[in-house]
Amino acid sequence: MKSSRFLLVGLIVLLAMAALACSLVGDDTTPAVTDEVPAVTEEVPAVTEEAPVVTEETPAATEEAPVVTEETPAATEETSVVTEETPAATEETPAATTEVPALQGQFLEQWAVTATASSEYGNPDWAAIQAIGAPNTQECGDFVTAWASSTSSSPYEWLELRYAIPVFPDQIRIYETYSPGSIIRVEVITPVSDYIAVWEDGPRTDEDCPHVLTIPVEGIEERVFGVRITLDQSIIQSWNEIDAVQLVGRAFE
Repeated sequence: MKSSRFLLVGLIVLLAMAALACSLVGDDTTPAVTDEVPAVTEEVPAVTEEAPVVTEETPAATEEAPVVTEETPAATEETSVVTEETPAATEETPAATTEVPALQGQFLEQWAVTATASSEYGNPDWAAIQAIGAPNTQECGDFVTAWASSTSSSPYEWLELRYAIPVFPDQIRIYETYSPGSIIRVEVITPVSDYIAVWEDGPRTDEDCPHVLTIPVEGIEERVFGVRITLDQSIIQSWNEIDAVQLVGRAFE
């Protein structure tokens, strides 16, 4: 009977201890679960902190827009460069017109491409180069666009001109624009520098102004590429100014 009581008491004690153990185990587990909750809660700010990163990239894309806008003026400046080249092409046209003779049937009509003289009243005004090319003095008068010697009463002055294409000469036309009549000799020049006289006369005081002295050329059986004009201004006592000299001839026999 006593042994049954001891067993019962022991069983009660074991049950009590088991209950106490369960209580202790339950108490230990609860804090463990509770401790893990803040860990999950702490991760939420981490996700929140990434949002500003995405926001900061938006201004970067906005800053690239001015770069595209700045390139537009550069393209506009290149257009002006192309426009500025147009006058350069226009200025070359007179040079080509002077050097290329006009073709009239079988004859070439050429204006001088170079000129020299015994003297000049000035440079470039009244210089020998004023006799190059087509006439550009429109009326009679003492204009800077024609050649004039250094003095007005010299008994001996000359003007010499060269042409682009040697020809068999047919005619020479001398454009006098002030005090015409002092021309006394006209010669043609061969490529080997032979001077052949084609016309001679004394000073004349009754010429109209402006005046074109037209000289027929015959019997020259070789090509010429130059003309020499000799003047005696001692009679008229004034500048016999020459604006242009045209050589007419055939390039082939």
